[in-house]
Amino acid sequence: MIALDVPLLQSLTSAPVPNPTPQAPPESDFVRDIEALRARNRVRELATTLDGTYVINMPTGTFGFTPAETLGNIRSANIHRTQPVNSYELHRLRNGAHVLLGFASRPVAEALERGTATAFEVSPIPTTTLKNLVMVPVDRIRSAQLAQDVDPLSVRLDLAPAPPR
Repeated sequence: MIALDVPLLQSLTSAPVPNPTPQAPPESDFVRDIEALRARNRVRELATTLDGTYVINMPTGTFGFTPAETLGNIRSANIHRTQPVNSYELHRLRNGAHVLLGFASRPVAEALERGTATAFEVSPIPTTTLKNLVMVPVDRIRSAQLAQDVDPLSVRLDLAPAPPR
């Protein structure tokens, strides 16, 4: 007969059982920021039937994604329901305006808030220098060029001056 140490047996049976499935990493801050901005802008995902539609045909109150290469000709770009690699999120607000979401430096973010930013770099994800979520009015984009010498994902945007408030 084997004698069992009751306190040892209790400690073995009351120990937490390790979870065999890995836990998903906590949601990143920038994902939460984008989701909060979607809620603030009251936009929903582009319908499956509209995947690949032109920017101009996006229904108001929706969001979709466009590849970085299309930003120079954004008004005729196709919008996708899911996010392709190296793409930017685009919202069509309830007032019909389009805004591009991206990450910029703090000075650029502040200048955009004031309506004074004209030329800057923006990335679809935060980087070490471009970490402030911004909304860029699409109707102000004059040109866009990939800025691969700085960051493979970033784009240099040139904006027209903001209209007087």
